[in-house]
Amino acid sequence: MYFDKHIRNSNNLMKTSWNLINQELGSGQKNHGIQSLSINGTSTVNQQAIASSFNNYLITQPSKITRKITPSSCLTGNTTNNQNNTFLPLNNVLQTPYPSIKYYRTITKEIGNKINSLKSSNSFGYVVVPMNLLRLCSFFISSPWNSICNRTLSTGIFPDRLKYASIRPIFKRGKKEDFNNYRPISLLISFSKIFEKVLQTRLIKHLNTHNILAQERYGFRTNLKADDALFNLTNHTLNALNHNSLIVAKFCDLEKVLTASTTKYYELNWSFMV
Repeated sequence: MYFDKHIRNSNNLMKTSWNLINQELGSGQKNHGIQSLSINGTSTVNQQAIASSFNNYLITQPSKITRKITPSSCLTGNTTNNQNNTFLPLNNVLQTPYPSIKYYRTITKEIGNKINSLKSSNSFGYVVVPMNLLRLCSFFISSPWNSICNRTLSTGIFPDRLKYASIRPIFKRGKKEDFNNYRPISLLISFSKIFEKVLQTRLIKHLNTHNILAQERYGFRTNLKADDALFNLTNHTLNALNHNSLIVAKFCDLEKVLTASTTKYYELNWSFMV
């Protein structure tokens, strides 16, 4: 009766059902704490040492990867062969450059709408200002933030104070004491998301106006989702079968691999369906 009541009174039956299932299985409770970690081959439970080690690890990894990988090796996995430039085909196709993007000024009403469009949440990053507080104060902060956004757009300089973020390592799989089995997520400053919304609007408009994005691009686009990609894939497959055509599909999974010897940074997993 308890489950039936929740499901019948829900506006989203699928989401409610999975929430109840996860609640019973105990999988809905997330624990972001790391109890122990292997540092230089020694397991430690000291939280300060774990935090410091993760900080040093995340800071140094990008420089290690970019130092070893050349543009020609990003897709081949080869960090030594620099004979074939994988960007040449793109240069040949895009011989005529696209027009430069034009950043038009914001107005106070637009900033207010951007603030109110932020997801209602009590979470916060480096600066302890949750989204709900921003939404409540949108009438008072829209005007000063309009000046800040226009200043940033005109100068191309993003305020240093808005670049701070709280990094939280999320466990993926494998041994929990291994650095490589965690992926970092950034909890951004609430104020920085206002400018992010402003810039996104202008960037998307520029991309759509000049047809820069391919029609096959579904990720991170308005009104497009994984269901649309699956529908088109199924539709093309069925059309090919109706015309007795050969169907070939190629899937690529690009995964970061950081081995102890740091000799291999990217792994390409290819799979074919015929």
